[in-house]
Parts: sequence; C-alpha cells; structure tokens
Amino acid sequence: MDIAWMAGLLEGEACFCIGRRKVKDKEYKRVLISLVMTDHDVMRKAGKLFGAEPAPLKPVKLSTKPLWRLSICGTRAIEWMMTIYPLMGERRQNKISQCIAAWKASPGKSRRRRNTYAGSEVT
Repeated sequence: MDIAWMAGLLEGEACFCIGRRKVKDKEYKRVLISLVMTDHDVMRKAGKLFGAEPAPLKPVKLSTKPLWRLSICGTRAIEWMMTIYPLMGERRQNKISQCIAAWKASPGKSRRRRNTYAGSEVT
C-alpha cells in the first residue's frame, strides 16, 4: 500500500532528473528524485519511505507557507524508479526510462541489484 501511495505522490509532485556531478575533474551523470511541498506531514511520511529527512527551503515570496524538499539520488533513486515504474503514467515512465538509461551508461555507479522490481523489468 505504501508503494502505491508513494507512486501517486510522485506522479503528481515529483521531479525525476538527470543531473551532473564532477568528481576529480571527471563529469558523471547522476539521477535523482526530488519532491518539494508545503505539507510537512506528507513529506515526513515520504521521507520515512525514502529513508531520508525532508529539509526546509528558503521562503519563496509567492508562498506564505514553509517549503520542504526531499531528494534521493543514485542507486536508491533508481531502485525507487524501478519499483514504481508500472504504476506511473506514460510521461513519467518515459522520464524514468531516460533516467535509468543515463544511470546505466554512467561509470562509477553501484549495481547491487538487478533491474527487475515489482514484477516488471525496466529497460
């Protein structure tokens, strides 16, 4: 049930990104899932599932409510992407596929697990 809840939240609110990082003058692609919301209780629940703590963001002039950010990257983000993939809409599935392809092509990543999660293979 928690996976379906998280998939719904990420479908509507998250960003699945391919970023860049530099390590010892080499540039690598990195993947991440980023979530920004004003609902701290929802962010705490998502954080427990992600194994991460939501962090406060600097106030934005357009909002009077405090903002919270939650991000995971690398292998942990890939594991979540593969887990929720079958539950996502077409646009999100396409973005997740792009992220996974970039992760597979990037040197220096950890491949502790296979590419099969939740009964579906993601390529």
